[in-house]
Amino acid sequence: MDNGPNTPGELVPGCTLGENCVAVTARVWYRDEGDVRAVFVEQTPFLTYNRHDPVQQRFCAAQLVETGLVKPGQAAAAFEVHPKTLERARRQLRTGGVPALVPHKRGPKGRSKADGAVQRRIRELFEAGHSKRGIADRLGLCDGTVRSVLKEHGITPRGLGAEPMELSLTPAAPEATAMAELDLPGAATALGADSAAADEVIREIAVPAGVSPAWASTQADRDADRRESAMVPEIVVPEVAVEATSIPYAAPAEQLAAMVGLIEEAPVEFAPARGVPMAGVLLGLALLGTTGLLQEARVVYGRLQNGWYGLRPMIWTLFAMALLRVRRPEGLKAVDPAALGLVLGLPRAPEVKTVRRKLQEMARRALAAKLHRNLAKRRADQDEENLAYLYVDGHVRAYSGKRRIGKAYVTTRKSVQRAETDYWVNLTDGQPLLVVHAEANEKLTQMMQTILREVRQVIGDRRVMIVFDRGGWSQELFRTILAEGFDLLTYRKAPLSDWPAYRFQTERLRIDGHEVEYALADGDFIEKGWPRLRCLAVKRADGQQTQILCNRYDLDPALLAYRMFGRWQQENWFKYMGENFALDVLVSYAVVPDDPERLVANPQWRKLDRQVRAAHQMLQEAEAAYGRSRLSKTAAKERDRRAAAVSEARAAYEQLRQQRRAQPRQVPLKEVPNRDPVRLEYERKLLTDTIKMCAYHAETQLFAMLRGSFARNEEEGRAVVREMFQAGGDLLPRDGELHVCLEQLSAPRYTEALMSLCEQLNERDLRLPETDFRLRFHVKPRPETRQK
Repeated sequence: MDNGPNTPGELVPGCTLGENCVAVTARVWYRDEGDVRAVFVEQTPFLTYNRHDPVQQRFCAAQLVETGLVKPGQAAAAFEVHPKTLERARRQLRTGGVPALVPHKRGPKGRSKADGAVQRRIRELFEAGHSKRGIADRLGLCDGTVRSVLKEHGITPRGLGAEPMELSLTPAAPEATAMAELDLPGAATALGADSAAADEVIREIAVPAGVSPAWASTQADRDADRRESAMVPEIVVPEVAVEATSIPYAAPAEQLAAMVGLIEEAPVEFAPARGVPMAGVLLGLALLGTTGLLQEARVVYGRLQNGWYGLRPMIWTLFAMALLRVRRPEGLKAVDPAALGLVLGLPRAPEVKTVRRKLQEMARRALAAKLHRNLAKRRADQDEENLAYLYVDGHVRAYSGKRRIGKAYVTTRKSVQRAETDYWVNLTDGQPLLVVHAEANEKLTQMMQTILREVRQVIGDRRVMIVFDRGGWSQELFRTILAEGFDLLTYRKAPLSDWPAYRFQTERLRIDGHEVEYALADGDFIEKGWPRLRCLAVKRADGQQTQILCNRYDLDPALLAYRMFGRWQQENWFKYMGENFALDVLVSYAVVPDDPERLVANPQWRKLDRQVRAAHQMLQEAEAAYGRSRLSKTAAKERDRRAAAVSEARAAYEQLRQQRRAQPRQVPLKEVPNRDPVRLEYERKLLTDTIKMCAYHAETQLFAMLRGSFARNEEEGRAVVREMFQAGGDLLPRDGELHVCLEQLSAPRYTEALMSLCEQLNERDLRLPETDFRLRFHVKPRPETRQK
């Protein structure tokens, strides 16, 4: 007998089930009272448990099957357990007992979950001046939980602010006097390789009298400090990270100075070495000075916190990573740090943790936008001839993390996904100039005002033409561009009316080394509410027409068509940067709080909008079917049926339109159920993208140098340059010069291109930024060429 819930039924002869009772078999039944379920065998209680607990639910079903009271199929149906899940529960119960039914988290354990009240308490204690350790001890949490909660709330730990940390020593303190007068070379000579003596000296000079250092405290002292932390306000001391990856390889005096924070950054010291992998990356580092990256970084950041890896080593490392196609800091695990250190003039290159820590330190200062803008100004001054046409287009980066950020349409995946949008501005030759981040995935029509403001800060009062695609089709946007003193060039958006053939004339033009030919027609674009513009129609090879709008009447129409179609340079650049420089890779998955009052798209309105469009499509199909039936000899009954379908589709369509009209198109972020009130942290992303832009600029210079010496430069030039970066070689520092003798490449013609490139670089007499080393490049001789 199949009795559903709340259905009385016969159990055994003479017994009838009451209300809220469900029969499982002729002998087994259960009754629910609120959250409690009581299971009976005839009139004998079998088990009572919380019916919302899946573990107890599976235990009860498995026990009934194991005792033979219920068959597996009956238990799975009655207790809403999948048959395979029930079979697995029976096996677990037989092998491991009840504890085996409890699910265990696989993999590394995450931090303990702190609810809203605990998170508020953590924030209150931190703002009151308590340390993270003191907060953890008071609330009975681990340090990682406190750090994670503060990070999620966008709170920067004390002692790691935006300004570089200065070592402040009190003159009256004898320890300070000793540290200031310390003769590090003499101390290194005296200590030699005795690490115990070095530890003793560090303790004496770095720890004030009467204060027990952290490494010398006993467990009892630490326990006492924790007990007193709740009563005595804790003195917050800035954390000085000791970068141990290179210190053991440095000189003893430098080890000591770095550990006590007296070294700003590691000196550049190249050592003679043979067979150094990646020695070819010095070809790109030689052009680092032409990009202005390190010079502007020094102006913007000054210096980093005292330590072995300062600003210059980090800029060199990140620049070399971009040239070597190391996509993210984790990629350094596959790179020999000692070999890369030889190329960078260090005993050892920084590794993953150090690179991440330094990026975080730079990100806390929030100066990446200033560095990016300064480099853009420098680039605009260097390439003024390429400022006539600026290409503007958006690039969407898909996000695959756990945070529910905003969504955007990802063209490469042809779907709407969680993503972020950047708007890039490229020069006339397709080289990048600057990028503007859209924090809320705004459309081009919404972001253009901000983009124009950034462009104006970079180029000054120069008159330039903004080139964009149909995504910027808006009469308000057109008027804004013209009012800001810019020219515009864009495609005309459909619907278009084809122009007659007699209006087209063949126009030829030689530009950028290319001979181009177009069938063009010249006219005007005059529409109510729109500014008057020049309209050019270009006849394509398939016979269709592409129409272009521009406000300039004094320019050659073939030139305007060539520059409009040249917008694909930017698309090609996006593709190349994504494949080779990992433009879409996130450096960090960190998030920052977003404005909860910011208006975002209403997901309910979007859902109804999709339903309205689908209903409208169904209405059109129903009307078309009814029209065909009226024109054909269809039976009256069939026409009536189709007429009724039209009425039904129209009623559904109007009802959905009314529901959509009742919903606002935008709502505050805090009212959106499927969004987290956070956005991705962009500071580190902008910093690394800026360095990648400079690396691409250096690679482009090398690519241009190959013209004339490499026959297939346009097709293979960049691939050859990438191979050059990976080439091994010998390093020989001598008389203020660093001689780099590179190995042969994979093909003789590639080697000849490398020889030509080395000669051109040697003629330019290049120096490494912030050093006195002049670079001299050579290629190990081939017997048939007898190169010296």
